[in-house]
Amino acid sequence: MLEIINQKNMNFLFEISKKPRNISELAKRTDMAISNVSTLVSRLQREGVVDKTESDWNRGKCMIITLTEYGQTQVKLLKQILKNHKENKRTLTEFIESINPSIIHADAIIKIETTEKGGENGTEEH
Repeated sequence: MLEIINQKNMNFLFEISKKPRNISELAKRTDMAISNVSTLVSRLQREGVVDKTESDWNRGKCMIITLTEYGQTQVKLLKQILKNHKENKRTLTEFIESINPSIIHADAIIKIETTEKGGENGTEEH
């Protein structure tokens, strides 16, 4: 299951891990269309990540979506990956400086020289 997963699908799994929910609730909580939620739930069920359980909810029958044991393990791994990513995240500038600090400074000097040589907004005055 640990394929490349987008943020929306990851948040979807996190919502299910907080509390079992029906399709409508999941759609509202994840800002997805009910049809998309239904399709995603079917796919995740085929992969063994979630279960659908029929329930008498609010005087009507509905399907409650829960994580399987495998799904719970996957969510724990995703949360750890997300935590590691946040702890190790560096800005592009920090990354470039770690490779070659002179690149950033040289770029800044070029921009300053270009602006000073030209007129306003870096264009030459005639």
